[in-house]
Amino acid sequence: MVETSSPEKLIFPEHTKGEVVAYYRAFAARILPHVMNRPVTLERYPAGIGAKGIMQKNAAKHFPAYIGRYEVPKRDGTTVYPVITSADGVTYLANQGTVTFHIPTARIDEQPDRLIIDLDPEEGDVAQVRKAAVAMRRILDEVGLPPLLMTSGSKGYHLVVPLQTDRTQPNTAELAHGVAAIAAHRHPDLFTIEFLKKNRGGRVFVDWMRNTEGATAVAPYSLRARDEAPIAMPLSWDELADTAPRSWTLLRAVDRAEEAWPDFADVAVDPTQPSEVVVRALEEAELALVDVDRFGRRSE
Repeated sequence: MVETSSPEKLIFPEHTKGEVVAYYRAFAARILPHVMNRPVTLERYPAGIGAKGIMQKNAAKHFPAYIGRYEVPKRDGTTVYPVITSADGVTYLANQGTVTFHIPTARIDEQPDRLIIDLDPEEGDVAQVRKAAVAMRRILDEVGLPPLLMTSGSKGYHLVVPLQTDRTQPNTAELAHGVAAIAAHRHPDLFTIEFLKKNRGGRVFVDWMRNTEGATAVAPYSLRARDEAPIAMPLSWDELADTAPRSWTLLRAVDRAEEAWPDFADVAVDPTQPSEVVVRALEEAELALVDVDRFGRRSE
């Protein structure tokens, strides 16, 4: 078992490193299916969340052998990502000061096994983002992409669609972009796909770019670097009305006895037909998707 170093060190205002590592040890079996065999990005706060954090993409040389490595080319060299292969890997990285695990939508050398719609409201309007989650669920159901629900542990909710990976997929980023555009067209007072905050007009931003190559999203069950130690918690849809984006916290985690999500393999869908449905819906609405770079800027 991974030992905890400096367990009394405060990571959150009211929670120690020992508590953080104990949480990740207790929930490792639930976290593992979502992080295993992916190039993970570690959001680390070795001195606590009151100090400057580190977004770590490269595996440190001192990481043990049970933390895998995965090399990805980049413009000026390579990034050697850490890869979690076991529950001990989750606990070890928590002991290295990791508060939040960020994951891509695909495992190493595989197609995406999930499509993510990140609903990002302005701070504090929980009623609005709940309404947005219900409306987005309706659209996703309509096109054949029934979503699961998760609190972000921050301002909003994530809608996560498990995808089959045993056949060639359509471009899932384009599929997510199409869904986002349809939502903004149908509900122009509720949704926006404007990347600049000044242009959002108080509407919920539909962040579809979590699905683009190189992008990541917070992993299910990850803690978030906020004072109350909130958790990105998988929910059943019945829980939406009573669960705010930061309702689940490290203090409450012990009460989460059961897994809210089914096994992905049991509910994963083939995105081929939904992609065709989305394309037809875009054509009928005379909507053209605008190419953007990874920062949301229009491509030239």
